[in-house]
Amino acid sequence: MKLLKVHVHNYRHLKDVSLTFEPDLYPQVFAIGSENGGGKSTLLQLIFTFLHCTPHSKLHKFAINAIQHMKSTLEYWEEKIHQIIDIDLLDKDGKTISISYLLYPVSSQEPENPENLSIYDAIHLLFKAELLKKQIISLQLKKKTIESNLKGFVVSNIEDRNRKQELQASLKPIREELSILQDMLGDIPINEYNQILLKEDLELLLFLKLPSFDKVSDYCLCCKLKSNSSLNGNDILTNLSKHILLAGQTTQPYIFLSNDSIGDMFNSDKSYEQTLENARLEIGNLYNFNAFAIYEIIDAFKIAIEEDTKSMIKSGYYGSNFSELSKELKLLLGGNKEIIPTPERDGLTVRYYLDDKNYKELSLGDLSHGELKRVCLYSWIRHNKASQSIVLIDEIENGLHPDWQYQIVKDLQEWGDNQYILATHSFYLCEALTPRHVKELAPKMSQPILNK
Repeated sequence: MKLLKVHVHNYRHLKDVSLTFEPDLYPQVFAIGSENGGGKSTLLQLIFTFLHCTPHSKLHKFAINAIQHMKSTLEYWEEKIHQIIDIDLLDKDGKTISISYLLYPVSSQEPENPENLSIYDAIHLLFKAELLKKQIISLQLKKKTIESNLKGFVVSNIEDRNRKQELQASLKPIREELSILQDMLGDIPINEYNQILLKEDLELLLFLKLPSFDKVSDYCLCCKLKSNSSLNGNDILTNLSKHILLAGQTTQPYIFLSNDSIGDMFNSDKSYEQTLENARLEIGNLYNFNAFAIYEIIDAFKIAIEEDTKSMIKSGYYGSNFSELSKELKLLLGGNKEIIPTPERDGLTVRYYLDDKNYKELSLGDLSHGELKRVCLYSWIRHNKASQSIVLIDEIENGLHPDWQYQIVKDLQEWGDNQYILATHSFYLCEALTPRHVKELAPKMSQPILNK
């Protein structure tokens, strides 16, 4: 999978920004440079959030957060359809994929001509179906809770008997309402309305609420998808989501978090890192740089041990995944330091070799921030078995010696058959690439209004 082009129409201060990434260049490592505040981090997060989160309903809340960060209000947006970002890709089979993410307002009016429905009419009717689904789910949960309470209900007195009768009686109207709503939903030709969108290459992704003028309005996020692949749109998006990864700092706000969560960064009573960690575990394919975030190394060792054990069960011989990973990490640390897991596999041990046989034990704290970061990043890529993927990395150079910043380009080439896109301030990293590999992000930022 390779990113060919990204065009941000209007997202925060990124306005009409286009970058291209040539698929024939070697290595497939690109650097994006700009001044502080130029939008490098925002761009990487935007690509990741839309490609990775929108195909999965359980991750829609993260995409909604990102959309809500676009503007505090839509009152100055005159056009009906709000274009956000266009992304062109090349899949592993050489097929081109073009995706445009569009925000449609949900009309409050019923269709005038049911025989000739427009895209706006279809979105309005699909939104009504979505509301019915939510009502049905809510009632089903309520019904399940009451039935669960009745199942374990013990009658020991008159009050208990009366309470049980009340619970049994409350089920009847719920069942009746459920039946009515399910019939109403069944009468809506959802596939027919979706076909209206598909004729325009549109896929409905999610509904959300946004402030517009002095009220909150309903919107629909759609994507216009064009591809010569034999897969359907949903399968294409789902497959894409597996091959997009993001690594960034723990000390910056992320657009897939809510305003309240981002506010935790500046609140001494709250833990922003814990909020970010919870999001990482939920989202997947996400890594946050932290000198103490050694979980990726531990997880990589656990997977290696599991694969070796499977090999033993299958063939009678232990595999070499564990020893290979140990050698690779030792090489990254210069050849005289070795990282191995504790016997319980809940921590790590560092050995410093004095010669071929003798070593002394070190704590992880004896390793530099740069050493830990390098092996953690490698372990993350290896742990995710990233191959034919797009790996977005923000400020990879932080904590690395200038020689390592130059070396990291070669490292990435050897760490997997992926495309790497790096947001960076590092001169040394850019120097390791050709001028065509280095992209300058120069967003058309609106000028601030100064008080005179």
